[in-house]
Amino acid sequence: MEEDFQLTFIRFIDELSPSHLNLLKFFINNEEEIKFLKSYPAIYQLISRNNTSISKNQFKLLIGDLNIRGLIHISIDIEDFEEIYQASSILWDETNDELPRLIVTDIAKKFIHFISDYKGLGD
Repeated sequence: MEEDFQLTFIRFIDELSPSHLNLLKFFINNEEEIKFLKSYPAIYQLISRNNTSISKNQFKLLIGDLNIRGLIHISIDIEDFEEIYQASSILWDETNDELPRLIVTDIAKKFIHFISDYKGLGD
């Protein structure tokens, strides 16, 4: 099973950019602060304080790529940027504000550890 993850991680190295890795490392290092933020704008604002080089659209692309690969999980209840997307439907169930909106997976932590072991790729 571990070999399967290593092959997947090698594929991720080929597919993900340094910006993806920097964002993922930021999420890991700030996991407790990020997981209860309720919107993409709040997460983006936190990231922007540390790195202002990505636009909102780039941020959404990067975060989507990480989510699709199972490196993070994003709640469907997270609020989007108003200028990018506005929901047109009514939510029938109330959102539980005590649950995290963004979670860094154990696979992500293993991936960062994996690339950090190889000649400075994780730096």
